[in-house]
Amino acid sequence: MAGFLYFIPNRDGKPVENPAETGIKLAADLATPGVPVAVGPDGGPGVVFAMLCGSMTATPRPTFNAEKQTWRRAAAGAHWLGWITARPPTPQDLARSGRQVGHVVQLADGDEWIVPIVRLPTKTYADARPGWPHTLGLADGRVIVQVRDEFAADWERTQATWLEYVGRGAELDPAVRADIVDQLQVFQFCVKVLSLNYKMGCDEAGALGILSVPLLAAVIDAALDGPGLRAVMAEMVA
Repeated sequence: MAGFLYFIPNRDGKPVENPAETGIKLAADLATPGVPVAVGPDGGPGVVFAMLCGSMTATPRPTFNAEKQTWRRAAAGAHWLGWITARPPTPQDLARSGRQVGHVVQLADGDEWIVPIVRLPTKTYADARPGWPHTLGLADGRVIVQVRDEFAADWERTQATWLEYVGRGAELDPAVRADIVDQLQVFQFCVKVLSLNYKMGCDEAGALGILSVPLLAAVIDAALDGPGLRAVMAEMVA
């Protein structure tokens, strides 16, 4: 298996031991310690970290190889993102254990990705519970679903997107509804959805080139269980 590589330039002449210090959102998915290198993609010294993939048990010992690897500076500029040129990461490489139920969508790389459903219908599609990570609590003698704090804003965006979605007609081809919301917001939202099932951030999604404007709408369609909703609507008019 081959996941992403991360290069962090030395700070004040010293190697960085903790990748989280540079704001790498997937730091928890990287093998530590990293491997110091004299020359990295920026031409200077630093540390290369490798992503832990699948059932990998041995700690990977990555290095820098300009001839066999492709590198891009991360959007924030504090680190570099790389991969083996002949073997870019696949959905299988990036898959998290215990993936959430969802719909299969073929993204721009030609691979099939499981888009998790983040709005799960209860008795009707008008009422739903969050598919985002949550816990259960009690209020007035009833069990309530409490979305984890770090996903609370995502659940609010999900609900707002749902209202926009049904207002535009969920039966429409997702390709003609790519203007559901601002493209930056929808790109970030789609990546966050995918990150529930895959070790994925905006830099990683951009590097793999898995999304396009029509596919943003396709991912939203799957995340809101559009296929399930259309099946219910078809039964109602049959």
